[in-house]
Amino acid sequence: MKLFREHLGTATPIPPVLITESNDLERLKSIARNTAAFDLGVQDVEWETDQPDPQGCLRLKLSGDYYFVIRP
Repeated sequence: MKLFREHLGTATPIPPVLITESNDLERLKSIARNTAAFDLGVQDVEWETDQPDPQGCLRLKLSGDYYFVIRP
């Protein structure tokens, strides 16, 4: 699985940025939470759902239109 930082909702698409890869979903979730808190200063973060959506993605909203997305 891969962890990306994405910007959604703009007229001009911004390509996703690959942060890391791992087969351990909980490790990727931890990296996303820690990166949001310590590197970006975003303290209150929540995953949109606890389980992947039909495309297999999990999204963590950071601020505005920025998300961390875990994809298969």
